[in-house]
Amino acid sequence: MKTKQLTYFLLILFFPLYLQAQEDYTIINSLNPITDSLSQYSHPPKEINKIKYNLYFDTRADYQKKITNDNTDINTFNLKTARFFLTSSFSDKVDLTMRYSVNDAPSNGLEFAYLTVHLDKKWSLDIGKVITAWGTYEIDYNGADLYIQTMVTEDLELCAPGVGLEYKTDNQAFYLQTVKVYDQFAAKEQLNNALGHLLQWRGSFFDNKFETRYGYSLMQHDKNKYYNWVTLGNRFNAKNMFVELDWMYGERLVNYSSNIGIEDNGVNLVRDNAISLSSKYHFNQWNPYVKLMYNNREDLNNQSTYHVFSAQAAVEYYPFDTKILKDIRFFLAYDFRQTSFEKSLENLPTKNNHEIFCGVRWLIPLANK
Repeated sequence: MKTKQLTYFLLILFFPLYLQAQEDYTIINSLNPITDSLSQYSHPPKEINKIKYNLYFDTRADYQKKITNDNTDINTFNLKTARFFLTSSFSDKVDLTMRYSVNDAPSNGLEFAYLTVHLDKKWSLDIGKVITAWGTYEIDYNGADLYIQTMVTEDLELCAPGVGLEYKTDNQAFYLQTVKVYDQFAAKEQLNNALGHLLQWRGSFFDNKFETRYGYSLMQHDKNKYYNWVTLGNRFNAKNMFVELDWMYGERLVNYSSNIGIEDNGVNLVRDNAISLSSKYHFNQWNPYVKLMYNNREDLNNQSTYHVFSAQAAVEYYPFDTKILKDIRFFLAYDFRQTSFEKSLENLPTKNNHEIFCGVRWLIPLANK
């Protein structure tokens, strides 16, 4: 009931802004249909002594069907995404970035909210609940733009209270971040006394034909132990397409029982090793998309291992070319996923999953100034 009340309140609050914006609306730096990532959300152009903002409503609605070894597990419709997204600039020194999920309200509604203070043209400081500075391109995507993900990205902690310092040059950026660590990494007795330290390097070379998004992280478990994470992303760009190659490797605390359909065996220390290769091509109003993934998870407590191989094919269609409607897309995606087991899980049969998604995705521009 609280969720419905909050939804009505937000709609009442923002609806007058929406009507005002429709009178003379221009989309500022809208998402590129090929690269719908978190970093593609653009702030309004800065003007000294003025407040500028962009307000969006982020939506995705799906039909989903999932079949495992000839048994239908899922056959339903979902509102995958429903959230408000705000970017704003206060003169040329301070930005505010915030996203609030109506689906997860009220307890987990606020996904991130942070201030960016521009110290000069090269240095900036982020303060608040920040987007955690992992590497790779898959982690950088808005989750509503992914149809399948690696087992790392599916449940990794992607936002946390903290602070980050960034230094930018013409074609590179170095970002150092310290954040609060939650129970995926911290011991129970250390939850209020554990920090994660992340270093991210982003580079662009050969006229943006090759880009990098590399990360290294130390996530504190207790006073004497840290979990190491390496997250490396590479992107190769051509005129109307890109290819992305990501690798993620590290240890964390996870209860994976429901993921593979076994009796609850509690939270265990696992070592994840995932690689993803994807490509998208854009022509006219169509985006065909393919993705291959290999995931290996080793349970270090129970000496068990399972592997997940996945292949996906999708097509996205943008039917409109007017400014306010051009980000609407319809999509159809098919995913094949095979899970195999070793060591203490070797008695489990191999699982073959077939999954279909179809629906509509729209980052709705509500208002700007």
